Amino acid sequence: MEIPEHPGRPFRINPKDMTAQQSALIERIKAGPRGRVPPNLQIWLHNIDLAEVAERFGEYVSQKALFSPKAKEIVILGVASFWRSAFEWHFHAALAKKHGVTDAQIDAIWNKTDPKFTDPVEQVTYEVVFAVTESRDVSDGLHKRAMEKLGHAGVSDIIGLAGLYSMIAQTIMFYRLSPPK
Repeated sequence: MEIPEHPGRPFRINPKDMTAQQSALIERIKAGPRGRVPPNLQIWLHNIDLAEVAERFGEYVSQKALFSPKAKEIVILGVASFWRSAFEWHFHAALAKKHGVTDAQIDAIWNKTDPKFTDPVEQVTYEVVFAVTESRDVSDGLHKRAMEKLGHAGVSDIIGLAGLYSMIAQTIMFYRLSPPK
């Protein structure tokens, strides 16, 4: 599915105008687990050095980081809610549901209320994302629970994924991409 460009905000590069490095990155992404090049990476191709680093970082946090698919979607929904990114919300609310996040929990995340996850790892994951985005403060109690449940590596993975999806949301916003209808 190709996402249309917003009028006056083009970003696609004609394949015949791509450099060898841009073409190679496109082929590597298509051959990888995604099988397609998402719009944010199509946009970042204009800065190939950024695109290369962002793609490798994205591959790590989305494919290799040690959190469950459900926890990953909790992070992404928290970021989409913070940025009010309808584009990311469109895709990731469905994925979150597929991975066991209930409709009520999805609605709670969008509305910035406690989704009340029963799994303590999922709950602390949500609380960390909410703290670093919405309240911009991590209480001592949350820090302690996050360290107990996630450890330094787990917290770093959550913050890394939140950072990546913040960058994606900002890119999508700048180019005014709309979710498919």
